[in-house]
Amino acid sequence: MGKDAMGGNPDIQMTGSNNTASGYFALTNDTTGFNNTAMGANALANNTDGSNNIALGYSAGVNLRAGSNNIDIGNAGVFEESNTIRIGTTRTQTATFVAGIRGVAIASGQQVVVSGSGQLGIRASSARFKKSIKPIGQESEAILSLRPVSFR
Repeated sequence: MGKDAMGGNPDIQMTGSNNTASGYFALTNDTTGFNNTAMGANALANNTDGSNNIALGYSAGVNLRAGSNNIDIGNAGVFEESNTIRIGTTRTQTATFVAGIRGVAIASGQQVVVSGSGQLGIRASSARFKKSIKPIGQESEAILSLRPVSFR
């Protein structure tokens, strides 16, 4: 049998629910996935049973087949990946600006770093990742001899 007007296969039993799709071939191969949102031509076009995914833009999430809980904005996604946010495409978008971050102090938290692949995260700091841990001893006397001051 051929494909229907939207591009999906009419011979496949579709049991997915609560999906929203807008765009040519968007979410056309979903069979059992639920709560997906696909906006843009080919968005989540190859998703078959992944759920709770959001794909925005041309071919956004097109590589995703069975992963769940992903957000792909302007990114093709990764086969069977789950619980991941991907925004933009490597070597296409070359700068990122997010309003409301610069100059905003927070009371606590950890420094965010960016890996060579563009993944955001924090550096782990735990005794299990360190070697030769020992007390500083007399080496700390120089620090203790400092005379801190306050001023206005």
